[in-house]
Formats: sequence, structure tokens, C-alpha cells
Amino acid sequence: MNYYPPPPDPFQAAPVRAARSAMAIVSLAVLGFFVLVGVGVGVLVWKMSGGARETGQQFSAAARASRWDDAHALLSTSARTHTTKEELERVTSKTTFATAPSVTFHSISISGDEACLRTDSGRQTAYMTLVKEGEAWRVRGVGVATSDDCGPHVFEGP
Repeated sequence: MNYYPPPPDPFQAAPVRAARSAMAIVSLAVLGFFVLVGVGVGVLVWKMSGGARETGQQFSAAARASRWDDAHALLSTSARTHTTKEELERVTSKTTFATAPSVTFHSISISGDEACLRTDSGRQTAYMTLVKEGEAWRVRGVGVATSDDCGPHVFEGP
């Protein structure tokens, strides 16, 4: 004779399902929290880099159009003191910022009040260093990158 156990009591199964359901809700709430934190951090980083990127784009546009007065006005206070418009033209006119039809920054790193923008034109990787003065980002230097770091702040002197 075969023995079959009695069927499970339907009232005992309900607490197990309720516990699983509560665990799923908690899991979704935790996941949602981390998604919101991730989005918030992403927006913050995007906003912080936006001003530096915009200044870099303005400087590039001025250099491409040979508007050296406008480019000079975007330099940091120290760079404007150490660099004449003629020196700015001499140094910048050889870089991607002045020669490429358009410039897209593929790398932006910000550390406190300093930023490094990098662009790759295919021939060379150029960099632009910036500093935040008050609420505005200002250009400290440009050059051709020879490694992963940004080079010197060539417009600010020794």
C-alpha cells in the first residue's frame, strides 16, 4: 500500500508567500534607492563638468576663428598676466584647439577647482587645463599630451 502524506494546509502556506513578497518589496526598494543615488551622482558630475567643458568649447571656437582677444579673455588671471595675445596665438595655433574643424572633449577630470580636458584629433591628443575663479572656469594652459596626465599650465609662466 502506498502512503500519501496529507495535502498541505492552505493557511500555513500564506505566511511563506507573504514573507517572500515582503522580501521582494524590500529588494526593489533598495534597488530603487541605489538607482536614484546613481542618477543623482551622475547629474552632479555632469553639472560640475559642464562649466569647464563650455569654457573649453568657447576657447576652442575663439582660437579656430582667430579671435585671440576673446581667447585671451578666457584665460585665468595669472595666465592673462604672463601671456600676451601674441604668445597665446603662437602657442595655441599649433594645437588641435585651433586647427580642428570642431573639438569634442573625450575626457574631463575635475579635482576641486582644477580641471583637465582632453581631446583626440586622430593625429594627437591635446589637453587643456582650467582653474575655477569664483564661479567661472578659466583656461590655464593647452598643449599636446605625451602621457595620461595633463601637462603644465603653459600660460601661467614658471
